[in-house]
Amino acid sequence: MTDTGSDRDEGDGSSGGTSFDELLEVVADQHRRSVLYCLQDTDGDVASFEELREHLLAHDLDDSKRATIALHHRILPRLEDAGLVEYDARSDTVRYREGDLAERLLDRLADVEKR
Repeated sequence: MTDTGSDRDEGDGSSGGTSFDELLEVVADQHRRSVLYCLQDTDGDVASFEELREHLLAHDLDDSKRATIALHHRILPRLEDAGLVEYDARSDTVRYREGDLAERLLDRLADVEKR
């Protein structure tokens, strides 16, 4: 087996530059997956920080402070690092940056989770 020295997809950009392994790692977390599902379901793939926090409270977390901290310090930074979202702190909005690979994977996971 030959190591090319890169874990990134270089080809068609269908996953936004995120390798398949990295994408699997990102969506393995239920809270990150939940935020991505929420963003997929919004008009224009954009939601406010508050909308995402409320979504987490309704579906995953039961404490407002915990949801805020998780979203701000763990969930959004990891999704942003993977190139799946853009978070604009000034406008307090999060934009989903859909890619073909991410879309297909999330759709399959949603079918399995029966969301």
